[in-house]
Amino acid sequence: SGSVTQNISIGKHINAIQYVQEKILAIGSEFPAIQLYSVTTGKCLQKLEGHTNRVKALVMAPGNTFLFSASSDGTIRAWKMSENLAECSCVSQVDTKSRPTCMTLSSLGVKVDLTASNAQQSDESMIYYICCMH
Repeated sequence: SGSVTQNISIGKHINAIQYVQEKILAIGSEFPAIQLYSVTTGKCLQKLEGHTNRVKALVMAPGNTFLFSASSDGTIRAWKMSENLAECSCVSQVDTKSRPTCMTLSSLGVKVDLTASNAQQSDESMIYYICCMH
């Protein structure tokens, strides 16, 4: 058996949720911003802004370094995540020329190269393949 320990209400339809840290949820909704919520307090801690239309899908890369988001604006964005939520930022975007509704990481799909020109750590030189449906 279980019980509800926290309700999070954002005032809009929720399209996607993804844990980005142990007690932090990323929420994609009818808003164009990704909202990061504390599961402990139910409060919005940070917004990741960049999309111009609703966020339809979220997926976290292995290692919790990058969060990928797909939006009805036709883009997939890669967000570099940080323990300090104010330091999270969009590091790459791909225009899919469509309106993606869901996605997953795969060995096939859209190539997103996050290799930094001065990459010194392995998590900064990653190539991901994203499959999305539209």
